[in-house]
Amino acid sequence: MNLVAEIRKTEGLKAKLKREFDNELAALNTALAAFRKHNTACERCAGKGKYFHRACAEDDGYEKTCDDCKGTGKLRKGAE
Repeated sequence: MNLVAEIRKTEGLKAKLKREFDNELAALNTALAAFRKHNTACERCAGKGKYFHRACAEDDGYEKTCDDCKGTGKLRKGAE
């Protein structure tokens, strides 16, 4: 059975999809870099200074002061 034509067609489709994916991924990385450049809020707590912490599924959880921003909600210099 000669499947060379199908193999080549499939490889071509795979290469096309990879190029498209890489282009979309590059655009997303560019957008993320721009967002992070202008962001002033802590990413871990979303600028709230606290986040909900749960040790396990059975735990009720509690509000915990963010370790990254020390409760300020602001992005710390050097933490970028």
